[in-house]
Amino acid sequence: SIEPNILTLLLPKLTCLPRFFSLTIDTRQTLKDLSKIYRLIFDLPKLKYIRFSAVEPEDIDVTVFLPIATNKQLSTIKYLFIDHPCSFNELFTIISYTFQICHLNFIHKKGSTLKLENISSIILSNLTHLSIYGDDITFDEFQIFITKIYSKLKVLSVTSLSQDMTYLDADRWEEFILKYLPLLQKFNLRYYVFLNNDHETVMYFGKSNQFFSSFWIERQWILEAEIDFDNIIYSIGPYKERWYEYDTQHKIMNILNKLAKSMRTVLMSFTTEHDFDLLSENICHILTVAQTYHLKISNKLFNGALIEILYLLPELDSLQISSVSLSHLRYLSIDEVELDSISKKNQITKVCLDKMFTIEEIYFLIELFPRMTYLKVDIINNMNIELFVRLILIKIIEKSNYQLRLLSFCVVAADDEIIEKLNKMINYEKLLLNYKTKRILDNIYLQWK
Repeated sequence: SIEPNILTLLLPKLTCLPRFFSLTIDTRQTLKDLSKIYRLIFDLPKLKYIRFSAVEPEDIDVTVFLPIATNKQLSTIKYLFIDHPCSFNELFTIISYTFQICHLNFIHKKGSTLKLENISSIILSNLTHLSIYGDDITFDEFQIFITKIYSKLKVLSVTSLSQDMTYLDADRWEEFILKYLPLLQKFNLRYYVFLNNDHETVMYFGKSNQFFSSFWIERQWILEAEIDFDNIIYSIGPYKERWYEYDTQHKIMNILNKLAKSMRTVLMSFTTEHDFDLLSENICHILTVAQTYHLKISNKLFNGALIEILYLLPELDSLQISSVSLSHLRYLSIDEVELDSISKKNQITKVCLDKMFTIEEIYFLIELFPRMTYLKVDIINNMNIELFVRLILIKIIEKSNYQLRLLSFCVVAADDEIIEKLNKMINYEKLLLNYKTKRILDNIYLQWK
């Protein structure tokens, strides 16, 4: 963190440098009034890139008091990264100096209001990339801000911590983008939902599943949700292929079918039964926004959690879990009627286990997911690979109507010799007739009919 007095002495001396194009400043915790620093920055005649960090994002005491720029005060800056809190009104005075700007990132100052009478529209014809981080920007304020800037935005990134649930209104986004952002190619949204002062989550009362209309699918902008203890993070971003997005023949699925049912929820952290009460509330919140078809659980499950989650999410097609501890799952104490009920009701066809410790964990998954066609295991601890495959195939043979047809697992430093040993074992014991094995780097695939 550079001292302000040193910075104010240094910046004027940089004006004589003929190739001084880029500048990064960090004055964290040392300066509140940034007005003078910005004036000195705009005086740098060759500057193209500026990243200005000052205080923390939640600090609302930082200020920028500048007059609107005149024609003689225009800067050459094209890349402006404002890494400090800034009100919309302060931002408009800053960007009045940067008419050539093409990339703009800024943090909105919490508690500041948009004063329309002090803001005139501004033409930024080169602006193609915009990133906004805001604590309490309402959707209406965000819209007004965008409409006050005449630009050719191609990339828009918005992070919002506002309690305004309009951010989850897909129809409003569609109407707004079509009208004001016709050139937009990439769109990223991260919308945080927190507990309010009454320790309750603000509910969403709009239409569900609207982010999977033709508008969103054609652009391949996909909605996902993440639950991290007491908050939900909704995100929209470009489609990325997932491990579960191909059929048992290993063919790429139809893109439209994938995107129409692409909603994935990620569970990040919950460890106690008290946490699970809050988790179930957050899952219900997500279901009001969109049906979930894919679930990733990033931590170890506590007693009975998996069973309870499956009841909450009956439309799941895929499940990825970090690990399964049978003692934590109360495997022996789960009522057989309950286990039979959930195994009949769930529709899961693809399961990924990140880390396996005992073969009994696989047996449990086989019992729990009778419609499973694809099983993926990333890490196999303390077990011979041939024995691992042999035990699974024997279990499948015992269940004559089981639908599993594709098994994949990761072997560190896998080679073709492992494939040969697997084939030899399968053929010798006559476990499969019509099958094929293949290796892609350290991943081995066993597929049969």
